[in-house]
Amino acid sequence: MWFRNVYLKTLRDFRVAILGWGVGMGLLVYVVLVSFPSLVATPAARASLVSLAGAFSWIAEPIAVGTPVG
Repeated sequence: MWFRNVYLKTLRDFRVAILGWGVGMGLLVYVVLVSFPSLVATPAARASLVSLAGAFSWIAEPIAVGTPVG
């Protein structure tokens, strides 16, 4: 079954890497979602995150990063 075509053989060859990346990305999303409430718990912490957005202005101009739309 695994050697029926090139696509399936490639998936078989990289199954450990695919699983590793999937688990790693899943853990990263979990850590971000768990730690986010503590990052915006106080108005001072929220203001520091908004000011941090200015450091990434080389990517694009930040637009209303303190609002849900931004």
